[in-house]
Amino acid sequence: MKKVIEYSYLIVLCICVLVFCFMLATFRMDVRERQEPGGFEEVTDYRREVIFDAACPTGQKSVYTFRLGELSASDSSLIFFSLHQLVTVTLDGEAVYSIRPDGHNAFGSTTGCVWNIVMLSDEDEGKLVSIEIIPAYKSSNEFIPDFRLGSHYAICRDRILAALPSVICAVLAILTGAFYILYILYNRRNTEVDKSLLFLGIFSVLLGCWKVVDTNVFYLLIPGRVAFSYADFMLLALMTVPYCIFMRQMHSSSEKAIWNVPCIAGIAGTLVIVAAQLLHIADMRQLLRMVHILLLLLAGVCIIMLVREVRTVGLSGKLKKNIFCILLCAVGLVLDLTIYYVTRGKFQSFLGILNFLIYNLVIGISTMQEARELMKIGMQAKSFEKMAYHDQLTGLFNRTAYADDTGSSDFDPEHCIVVMCDLNDLKRCNDTLGHEMGDKYIKESARIISECFGDSGRCYRMGGDEFCVLLKHHSLEDCKNRIRRMKDKCEKYNRENQDILIRIACGYELYDRRVDYDINDTSRRADRMMYHEKFTMKQQLAGAV
Repeated sequence: MKKVIEYSYLIVLCICVLVFCFMLATFRMDVRERQEPGGFEEVTDYRREVIFDAACPTGQKSVYTFRLGELSASDSSLIFFSLHQLVTVTLDGEAVYSIRPDGHNAFGSTTGCVWNIVMLSDEDEGKLVSIEIIPAYKSSNEFIPDFRLGSHYAICRDRILAALPSVICAVLAILTGAFYILYILYNRRNTEVDKSLLFLGIFSVLLGCWKVVDTNVFYLLIPGRVAFSYADFMLLALMTVPYCIFMRQMHSSSEKAIWNVPCIAGIAGTLVIVAAQLLHIADMRQLLRMVHILLLLLAGVCIIMLVREVRTVGLSGKLKKNIFCILLCAVGLVLDLTIYYVTRGKFQSFLGILNFLIYNLVIGISTMQEARELMKIGMQAKSFEKMAYHDQLTGLFNRTAYADDTGSSDFDPEHCIVVMCDLNDLKRCNDTLGHEMGDKYIKESARIISECFGDSGRCYRMGGDEFCVLLKHHSLEDCKNRIRRMKDKCEKYNRENQDILIRIACGYELYDRRVDYDINDTSRRADRMMYHEKFTMKQQLAGAV
């Protein structure tokens, strides 16, 4: 079921990306304004009148009026933020600015989040300003804009500074999430790395992007892009699934079916939100409460499973950190939602994203530290395994490795050639030249054997002066050629080095089911051939002397 949820979420994520790209490429606004150069001044008082009109989408509209005072040539811009509202501005009854959705948009009936900038001139002094605002949704009925008369640059700077804490936290969340994703992709084959960090990274990136888009100042920097107003809700809906997957993988009860509930609800809810928008049933803004319900459902399941984890497993160090950070984020989220509904979206708190950034860093760093400790243990285990199966002097496999390889149930001796090697006069070398030169004899011989057979077979030091090679799916002719090459290398070494003389006796046999019960019978036949050659080499050496 977990794989089905992960793949389903991936499909929904791709759908949302495609829908956003379509909106970004096609959605436009019809903006009409009188462009005149001018200066700026401060905000003045205004009067608000609510007019009930059945022709409006929500059955009402608001009209704000105030009279312009003295304007200077350097201060003459009226700037205000509208939230999913159609806007018309008149000066003494003359329409100078309007904004509404383009009639060619495939779907959607909102202007989105917009900073409205109306240029004024000193000729407009004393004129009556009338601003008609028609909400696209009922949730925007009570949103009252803050009107500003002043320098465009000054107002932008003021808004950017006000939103800077939220933007910095959001960007850090995106960068942290991207780092986690890259970290997991880089270590995807490392079994010691906790892959749940990937979903924390995805959640972090989505949350950071949502917070950036949800910040009013974003629309000062990217004006006229309605698609981002829809991306706001898609990002919020998409966040539930990766966080739920991350949380379930941190619990011992990860197989419990209750974890599937917020995941399935998140996937289905995101599809419903997108489908309702595409089919003109409801705009995403109108389904914001559904997104909040999905988040509350996720929070409820996480709390239930945390309580269960404490009861069944106890309070481990990691669980304590997780509970503390979740409580920190919950407090921030509650404060953010409270501030959002109390101020009707005017003031955007950064407490939630700040607390999550702390949570993200604490849990992420803790998870990577655990992975590092596990990797250290794994490296030690591999080191011990290598010591158990490798000869310390030569680096070749040892007799234990040979026994495991040939004794395993999946070992097939068919088409296997056993090559047995013995080092002549090793004892004499130890007795006359010392054990240090004897060790050199063994190491140089092992190097030559490995150079001739190691690319196609496994080489073992069986003990003392005995070596063994297993060749699979090689012909006897190829084996003979490799032995001749080994002899040539020994002769070359002996010509170039006068300290020790390397002489390796060999025997080889192909496994034959007619005479061999197992591979050990083959090795015994190869051993007899090797001892015959060893005796012949000694006879030749004695005759030469």
